[in-house]
Amino acid sequence: VKKMIDSMLKRLLEEAHQDADHEGFCDKEMGKSKITRSKLSEEIDGLSAAVDEGKATIAALAESTAELSKEVADLVKAVEEATAMREAEKAKNKETIKDAKAAQAAVQAATAVLKDY
Repeated sequence: VKKMIDSMLKRLLEEAHQDADHEGFCDKEMGKSKITRSKLSEEIDGLSAAVDEGKATIAALAESTAELSKEVADLVKAVEEATAMREAEKAKNKETIKDAKAAQAAVQAATAVLKDY
């Protein structure tokens, strides 16, 4: 009976030692996991902030692009209006030159008639 008790005690001590080793291993791994999880959480927070910043930049650039597109459209319209105005002035100037040449010819003819008189 004494041997049995001694063997049971020995077995219980070995099991307790194994449990203690296993608990130490588990505690060590839990500590590593907590550190890893903490680092990964910080990294996720940093990346989330970068994504939010990127989204804000995209929104600002989209707004800027819309404004610039409107400005370009306004400039194109202004160029078209200026071109049309220049074409009208060109036609008017052409008529003025034609009238001036006709008047010059008439003055020369009148001068010639007066010289002959």
